[in-house]
Amino acid sequence: MLRLLNACLFFLFAHTLPAQSPDTLRAQAIESYAQGDFEGARSAYARLAERFEARQKPDSLWRYRYQVALCEVQMGNFAPARARLRRIWAARPYPRLTAQSAQTLALAYAQTGTVDSAMFFIDQSLAVQQEAALADTLLLGKTYDLKAFLHLQQNERQAARQAIEYAHALRTAFFDSLDLELGYGANTLYIVLDGLEDLPGADAAARQAWRIFNRNLPPDHPHRAVIANNLSVSRGDMGDAPGARYYLQQAVAANQAGGRHRLLIQNFYNLAYLYVKLEDWANAAVYNRRALAMADSLLDRPSAEYADLLDGLGATYHGMGQYQAADSLFRLALTERQAYFRQSHATIAQSYYNLGLIAREEGREHAARPALERAQALYTELLGPQSGKWADATYELAELNWSQGHFPAALSQWRQTLSVYRTRRGPTHAHTLENLHQLAQAFAELGRRDSAQAYLDQGWAAVGLDGNQANGRIEPLVPPILDLIDLQLELAAGPGMPDHAAAWTRYEQLAQAWLLWLPDYLQLFAPGSRQQGRSPQVQRLYRRLAWLAHLALSSEEPVQVSSWRRILLHAMQAVRGSSIRAALQRREAMQFAGIPDTLVRRGERLEEQLRYMYQSSEVEGKAMAPAQRTAVYEAWQAYQRQLRRDFPGYHQARYALPDLDPASLRHSLPDEALLAYLYLDSTCLVLRVDADRFQTYSLPLGAGFRDSLQSYVAMLRQPAPPARLQPLAYYLHQRLWAPLDGDLPETVRILPDGPLYTLNFELLLTESPASGGSPAYLLQQHALYYAHQFFPSPRPLSGEGTGILGIAPGFTAELKARYQARLAGRQAPDSLFLHWLSTPWSLDFVEGLADRGWGKGLTGFEATEAAVMTEAYGAAILHFGTHARLQNDDPLMSFLALTPDTLGESDGYLHTYELYQQLLPAQLAVLTACETGLGPFEPGEGLLSLAHGFRYAGCPSVVHSLWSIDDEQSQLLLTPFYAALRAGSPPAAALREAKLAFLQNSPESRLAPYFWGGLVLTGQNTAVIGPAYTWLWWSLGLLAIAALAGAFLIRRKKI
Repeated sequence: MLRLLNACLFFLFAHTLPAQSPDTLRAQAIESYAQGDFEGARSAYARLAERFEARQKPDSLWRYRYQVALCEVQMGNFAPARARLRRIWAARPYPRLTAQSAQTLALAYAQTGTVDSAMFFIDQSLAVQQEAALADTLLLGKTYDLKAFLHLQQNERQAARQAIEYAHALRTAFFDSLDLELGYGANTLYIVLDGLEDLPGADAAARQAWRIFNRNLPPDHPHRAVIANNLSVSRGDMGDAPGARYYLQQAVAANQAGGRHRLLIQNFYNLAYLYVKLEDWANAAVYNRRALAMADSLLDRPSAEYADLLDGLGATYHGMGQYQAADSLFRLALTERQAYFRQSHATIAQSYYNLGLIAREEGREHAARPALERAQALYTELLGPQSGKWADATYELAELNWSQGHFPAALSQWRQTLSVYRTRRGPTHAHTLENLHQLAQAFAELGRRDSAQAYLDQGWAAVGLDGNQANGRIEPLVPPILDLIDLQLELAAGPGMPDHAAAWTRYEQLAQAWLLWLPDYLQLFAPGSRQQGRSPQVQRLYRRLAWLAHLALSSEEPVQVSSWRRILLHAMQAVRGSSIRAALQRREAMQFAGIPDTLVRRGERLEEQLRYMYQSSEVEGKAMAPAQRTAVYEAWQAYQRQLRRDFPGYHQARYALPDLDPASLRHSLPDEALLAYLYLDSTCLVLRVDADRFQTYSLPLGAGFRDSLQSYVAMLRQPAPPARLQPLAYYLHQRLWAPLDGDLPETVRILPDGPLYTLNFELLLTESPASGGSPAYLLQQHALYYAHQFFPSPRPLSGEGTGILGIAPGFTAELKARYQARLAGRQAPDSLFLHWLSTPWSLDFVEGLADRGWGKGLTGFEATEAAVMTEAYGAAILHFGTHARLQNDDPLMSFLALTPDTLGESDGYLHTYELYQQLLPAQLAVLTACETGLGPFEPGEGLLSLAHGFRYAGCPSVVHSLWSIDDEQSQLLLTPFYAALRAGSPPAAALREAKLAFLQNSPESRLAPYFWGGLVLTGQNTAVIGPAYTWLWWSLGLLAIAALAGAFLIRRKKI
């Protein structure tokens, strides 16, 4: 997809008449032209021409006829302008006007793609000027401007650079630094340098033009709109997405106000191009269609510009996966270009290339080959066999040959393209590294491991990981490095891997460099913290790296044990809880004082530039010039060096990897064990860490494990589970727990993964149900809780709140009646609120908090979203006794139900996305609503649940539910839980005590796991400090336990 630049208007004179003319009509024409009212200026000049024709003054007559043609060119009316200019040229009235008419006639031809005619008249104009006794510097500069542009159109790059540099030198010597004519020249300089891929030079020229135009022209002037369009394109190429959007919006506003629809075509196309870079396909399609709709009625056909518009919409459909629509549009673009150019042209080659790509993606290899071969032949003819475009087409042909089994031909072509990419785009360019990976992958598939490793080594050397370096660091931040890492891990951990000390030393060096590089890559190229570490490829990479670390630690060869343990911890940590870590890391960094705001903003700007550049390269593949990429990378690295030198604390908190030290982790577990699971389909890798042990286990899961797990979890959600429940509970225990040795301490922290997120381990059976007797739950041996991290996250707020804040709307009939009465016809009632079942047990519990002085309760109309968010900052514990609704299709819209505000200030729903925007100081959140711990699984994160939202907001610990829970039973569990907390028990032990008491005192009809096993603790297991009403809490707990045996009230199940 090409960018459309506005070039046409600036090869002309801003004006050629003296502004001090006393004639009213001339003054009117001059003023209209200066303000961009070219139609008004044309009318005035036409009347002046008529006046001087009547007076029989030929020189003035030709001059005003030329001004009429000049206005027509500015308006885009090229056909009448060309006819008028030809008559002037044929008459040759006097040298300066003759030269001007030839130069403007050249521009009129250039604008319609007739480059040969345009170059003929440019040469004629220069010949007339050279014959003149005294050269006109302004006219000469403008003529060389246009000559440079035409050389560029003919791919005569060196001639284009020489002509534009000469024109700019003429203007710089003649005009003041803020003169409007220097601005016109700077815009043309920008266009030519952009075409020569000198993007930093082009950007400097565009900025100079904007600075001059901004000073000299009114906001709605068309020329100001033109440079705004061009500067937007330049800012986009430099990675400044906000700047690109800002300048385009200025251009659109100015052109819409002036009714300049032809220029709006280019503006809309460039907006679409911007959205394509951002992968916002919907908006890209909208603006592409608007541009094409206008072009249908305004552009002469055939048209190169119209072909670009077709390609733009085709690229958008390609990004949306609508390949048939894309193919149709690319074919129309090819037809348009063939009719327009009537000869070989690079854009025709691009059309064939596009069609070949689409055909390959659709599996139509019979159509892909001739299209790609035609593109290759045209690029060979026009640009030569050492051009980057030729290499692109040849690379795709090599992939086609490989897929069809023509292996020698494919390898030969890939070697050729590698040579071109290294020469033309540099050793660290994305295409060079992609080519190296492709060759390594090909040899790996052929079983030639040594050749595959040789190309991988070339890649590592190119990015700064020479085999002789002990502590290398990868410099470029480009996607193909992920492919290199992925393939290297596949070879390292696959069959035939070298198991000797030298190999393990090399793998260790590589792994350490990868772990330093990946956070920088993910930080820059992930659009928002919730996306970090999420891509399937990154997740596969971390899992493979963890497995490699396990193999190293299990090897009989001497390895650096402490280093490999660190690598294992980093890899296993990276596959879970990434957004929570990122959010808390950013918040901790914000606490550092003394960091200049300008320095922070500079970092944010550089991050956005690199992210935008990456997305651009993914879309276009070839658009980013090596010098421009290098400049931005170097600026980012210099910024990182400055932070490490001047603000090391901020850099560590904001950007650096946390120090996952194995010895520190063991020392942090004096009375606990940690079990970190990594689910690998047929195998589960488990890390066990406690005060005495750091050991990995490979647990074979066997066929059908996942189906068995899913069946077991589904059975747990039934009040009367089937007979198969207990055998499955024992089977899962034998697979996931029994092999880990039997001397685990009482408290165990579990880091689950994959489908294990939905499993409550404490419900597993340690003895076979065939032995008879009561079920032997793992709960009876261990206090279990769950976490997403090896070490606790820093807390952004100190958590100085006290007591419990209980929230229970109650949803009573009285509340709903009063709610409807308050609306009084002002708005429609919330039907969902009116249908919620009442929750009397939650209501009673929360109302009792205030009565006993244990905290504060928000019930009924007090339980609004605004009140909850206000009061939450003073509580140590947040207790929600309400309903919840899980939205699997859009987890950010899952919510806890509250009381709607009848004044319309809040809707009565606390959504997950709102939690992501909060900063909560509470130490513990207890969510006694249905399925608050469930949600869609996202690799690198876990389950995107309401509980996840509270942890993201800063709550270090959350008690949540794994299925629909009963209002009465949940409150009977939580009362002794809170009592144990108040007595000083950690949350995991307190929850275990409450469940054991429930099992001991409940009737047999309530002993199924459904009634007591749905609530689990995730987060930290530190004691929650509260007011000293311990004896009251124990009294309440004993009363609740005693009441269990006689509790046969009607159960109200939550939704």
